[in-house]
Amino acid sequence: MTEGEISNSFSSSALAFQDVRLLPWKTVLENIMLPVVAKLGYKKAHDEACQIALRFGLEEKDFIKYPKDLSGGMKQRVNFARALI
Repeated sequence: MTEGEISNSFSSSALAFQDVRLLPWKTVLENIMLPVVAKLGYKKAHDEACQIALRFGLEEKDFIKYPKDLSGGMKQRVNFARALI
C-alpha cells in the first residue's frame, strides 16, 4: 500500500533528530531552553526546562553537565526534552 492519510490534531509539532545535535558549549538546561528562551524569557524558559528535564528522568546534578559528559541515552533524553519544550 502506498497511499494513505495522516491526521494531526496537535496544535504544534516538534522535531527530534536521530543524531542528537546538542550544542557542545551549552549545558543540558541551556540546550533544552534553546528553542524557547527568546520567546519566554530566561527565567520562564529555565523553569520549564527544569520541569521537563526531571520528567525525562534527568537529575538536577545533570543540569550543569555538557554533552561530552553525558551517556548516549542521556543525550537522547535532552534531545527529546528540547523537542517537546
